Amino acid sequence: MTANVFAAVPYVIDDGPVEGRCHACRNEQGNRAVLVDATGVAGVDNSVIKTFRYRVCAECGSMDLLLDPGDEAALYGDGYYSFEGKTPSSVERRIIGLRNRFELAGRGILGRAISLVWPGPHHRSIRRLIDGKIGRPLQKSARILDVGCGAGKWLKELSDQSFTNLTGVDPFLPANATSGSVRLIKGDVQDIDGRFDLVTIHHAFEHIPDGETALTALKDKLDDNGVLIVRIPLGASYGWRKYGGYWVQLDAPRHAHLYSPAGMKALADRVGLETRDVAFDSTSFMVTGSEATLAGMRPHTGQPIASLGTQSVFGWSRSRRIATLTNRLGSADQAAFYFTAKT
Repeated sequence: MTANVFAAVPYVIDDGPVEGRCHACRNEQGNRAVLVDATGVAGVDNSVIKTFRYRVCAECGSMDLLLDPGDEAALYGDGYYSFEGKTPSSVERRIIGLRNRFELAGRGILGRAISLVWPGPHHRSIRRLIDGKIGRPLQKSARILDVGCGAGKWLKELSDQSFTNLTGVDPFLPANATSGSVRLIKGDVQDIDGRFDLVTIHHAFEHIPDGETALTALKDKLDDNGVLIVRIPLGASYGWRKYGGYWVQLDAPRHAHLYSPAGMKALADRVGLETRDVAFDSTSFMVTGSEATLAGMRPHTGQPIASLGTQSVFGWSRSRRIATLTNRLGSADQAAFYFTAKT
């Protein structure tokens, strides 16, 4: 690999200048392509797909997949963690509940301790809404739509915390299903009727090829004063710069776009959304998962990361400290973006 702006990113090959505009900020000048070695990709059959090519924007740092990943549905089989069907035991459910109570309300010493070891940033992302820091305070009766919900695990946990009006939609669900206050729908966001007080999309937006159309559809589901939360892995982050092709959240070719913070804000502005806040929320998984990938393991199978041996390989405590520091510095490898419709 020749010396260039990508030379500091490990396990990638510079593929030279590339035409086309950045999907996020529309920049066309100075963009370059990189090749990612398939051996560094977690959870994909490397005998089928060998190399992935991304355009890296010279302006905002966002990354766009340039290769056709083939049959998209085949990438989300039974082993994909979002569709993990295991039902937690009563003890596990109690532990999860204590953690989620702390993440949502900041209460509970035991929940705080559990959160340190097993964080739940997807729950924590709505705490500032409950506290009224963005718009009106979120009530337990609020209409909540989760897009790309997988098996609905997050919504079911919200139901356990007394939220009463919960809808999830995902095109890869086997069928529609309803359980208590949780309604799961097989389809896309356009298939959902009505408007919502809160629309969330947790680590699914990066999978969508046409982010602009998708973000417009998400905005259209917001009721007056509604809030949209988009949680995504971030390009131009510490995780990418440190691990490159072995960065666990690269996850090619399932991740069609890896937006930078500037790129995500530019895309939102273009579709009529106002960025109200950005909360960086990397966890120790940024390091432990990447180290596991580097060691040839596959963190995206739904296995607890401890079972992959990364605790002894790198040290969970150090991984957590690194993640906390990147959150404070704004260089984390994931974040929650809070949007409202422009008036």
